[in-house]
Amino acid sequence: MTNFVTLPVMCTLCGLAWVTRGRENARGRAIGLAWIIVAIFGAVNSGYWQGAYLGAAAVMLIGMLHGERRERIQTAVTPWTVLFWVYLTVSASVYAGTYSFRRPAVEVPVLIVIAASMAKCRAADLRMIWISLLVSAYLEVVVGLRGIRSPVDVWGYTPGHNLLPGASHFYRVAGTLNHPIVYAVVMVIGLVIVVANPLTWSRLPRIVSGIMFFGGLYASGSRSAFVAVAIGIIVYLLHAVRLTHWVRNLTFIAMLTFAVSVLFGHQIALVKDKLLNSTSFTQRQSSLEGFGRLLHRTGTQQWFGVGFDGQGKLYAQHYLYSTNNTTTVDNMLVYSLGTMGLIGFALLIGYCGWMLYRADRLGRALLCGFYAMFFSFDVLTWPSMVFLMTLLMGAGVMSRQIGKLASAPEGGDDGEPSEKTDYAEPAVPTNAVPNSSYIPAT
Repeated sequence: MTNFVTLPVMCTLCGLAWVTRGRENARGRAIGLAWIIVAIFGAVNSGYWQGAYLGAAAVMLIGMLHGERRERIQTAVTPWTVLFWVYLTVSASVYAGTYSFRRPAVEVPVLIVIAASMAKCRAADLRMIWISLLVSAYLEVVVGLRGIRSPVDVWGYTPGHNLLPGASHFYRVAGTLNHPIVYAVVMVIGLVIVVANPLTWSRLPRIVSGIMFFGGLYASGSRSAFVAVAIGIIVYLLHAVRLTHWVRNLTFIAMLTFAVSVLFGHQIALVKDKLLNSTSFTQRQSSLEGFGRLLHRTGTQQWFGVGFDGQGKLYAQHYLYSTNNTTTVDNMLVYSLGTMGLIGFALLIGYCGWMLYRADRLGRALLCGFYAMFFSFDVLTWPSMVFLMTLLMGAGVMSRQIGKLASAPEGGDDGEPSEKTDYAEPAVPTNAVPNSSYIPAT
């Protein structure tokens, strides 16, 4: 209970000190600080994660109140966020009774605050958000070094006595995130941002950052995360606007793939054979095989599922089975179909698909890397990952909308009224009288 009270108070004080330093990018600083708070405390029990969420909400509210007054860009981020998470709450807490109402009562309002905060962000805010995502990845790499020799994480919990593949004298690391795969997702996001370089860094810090995040990704022991980061980077490279850049990037990907297959073909084959015979693969295969059985359910469970967090019922009813004698569903799509039914599954696909469609180039790359983890892990059962996905969705959509408004001379996209942003300053008319009262809008 102490953590539930003191942590939000401490976060509020930090927010007042950090966010109120200026109005220009106050919302970006607030959202970035909120993410770092959730990344550090969001996977810890004993009231820490609830305190982290409430603290993050307080910080973001400070940013919304202190930030510059700006017109809200109309996006579907907030409505979709409300629709999906309210349905999850009602179906699990009210209908199925599998989800303690105390958790969504804390979690869902914070997700709505993220969406609302993102709707008023501009380029300077997004820059702070990219920085905060990289800072959290740096922090996890440093903290993760402590766990490579010990199965106990920084909070004293044991995320598992899993040894690192290919280095049996080291443990898979989890940083502050309490699970190696959750840790790996943060590394994936960091690597995609470094490749895309929205901060326009020089080559040296990008190389150093890339090496750190790649090392962190390896230390996580998550093979699916390597696939996820490859998907994110390929999506970014093949999303080039100009045809010449697209052809160049496609040629680079083909040549790199060929070189890797020639130089490391034997090692890749060995890793593949070892993976296909591992309990990790058979566990995920058994989860995926339950998809067809879940589709053929009847009655209310077919439409509403058994309730989020009620995956144990799916194993008890023999819709799912595990080769490892666990009740873990290592597939987010199967998990959502089983626990939320056809309605919840359709909402998840619509929610993720629409945000992907509305995102810009970097946003799509980040979301594709994140979504790729759906096929090997129940990502959205972790509060920190729910926060991160909502943040990535908002950042991708807003970045595209800001770019459109900046490039539109009159009127925004789809007939929306034009709005000046900090992407581009309006030009002074050529016939303006020197020292006149004309002042460009800001």
